[in-house]
Amino acid sequence: MYIHGPDGLWAASLVSAISYVWSADQQKLRYIWCSAAVAVMVAFEVCQFYGVITGTGDRADLIAYLVFSLPILVLRPKFIRKIK
Repeated sequence: MYIHGPDGLWAASLVSAISYVWSADQQKLRYIWCSAAVAVMVAFEVCQFYGVITGTGDRADLIAYLVFSLPILVLRPKFIRKIK
């Protein structure tokens, strides 16, 4: 099993875009939207794994989504404070 870089990068891009839209003064909304995005990613893979939707559910994709997107969710406020 290996981590799929492209899957992780699109997950990171989505979380980054959401974090950019919801600025630092709206942290609660940013966390809600980013958490919803990650939950949809995970749900999509789980549904594929169990055959609810067509496709190949892969644990490596799940790991890539979490490894690439969660650090952006956690570290984004720290970068904003340093820039200001």
